Amino acid sequence: MKRRSFATTFCVSPSRTRRNGLSPINLTISYNGSRATMSTGRQVKFEDWDNKRQRVRGSSDEANAINDHLQLLRTRLYDKENELLERGYIVNANILRDAMLDRIDTLQAKSLMQLFREYLADRKSDMECGKIAKDTYTNIERAYELVLMYLKHRYKRSDMALLELNHSFIASFHTFLLNNRKMKQNTSVKSLRILKQVINVALADRHLTTNPFAKFKIQREVVERDFLTHDELECIINHSFSTSRLEQARDVFILK
Repeated sequence: MKRRSFATTFCVSPSRTRRNGLSPINLTISYNGSRATMSTGRQVKFEDWDNKRQRVRGSSDEANAINDHLQLLRTRLYDKENELLERGYIVNANILRDAMLDRIDTLQAKSLMQLFREYLADRKSDMECGKIAKDTYTNIERAYELVLMYLKHRYKRSDMALLELNHSFIASFHTFLLNNRKMKQNTSVKSLRILKQVINVALADRHLTTNPFAKFKIQREVVERDFLTHDELECIINHSFSTSRLEQARDVFILK
């Protein structure tokens, strides 16, 4: 994600002066149009605050200590921004504030592709145990690859926090499958349903509290199929399949 605007402002308000004659110094974070405010944990006399230079006037030990602390906060804020971007977050002012306040839930939330990999590993075990077909597992693998392609195409990164998912993400992914990957509607539905299964796991495990698929309808197109010709039917009857399961499916199809 490219940073468009990022500003930090330290504020001291005379209307919030406390009984000890000191006013709290607050930090306002402005990031890409979003704003959030937090306390710096420091106080100063309002008349000692240089609003233009964003620092305490003078060179006393106390003034220097407060100014050093404010500079440290600003540096830490930029470090937290880099950390969040590296972890795949779409950063806004509130997330930056949470990071500064060490709210672990925000930073340790599972990512989409992390959960998808776990889901993929579970389905691989199911395949090895015979619970699902190899073709089903291959479809899940393909859906994983498509979501990864979409993230790189749309967001220029390879992962994102589950908390960032919303209806727009799902709708745009669908458009990506249809337009960029040139899929037909019914082919795109396969990947959408697999992604929905992964999201359902996130909801069940309480990694998500809102369902991004809630107002998104996955609809298949009704396709009229032609009858097989005699030659096509003979080809299916005489074909040698790689597994007994497919042989059985062929026999059931022919008997119908």
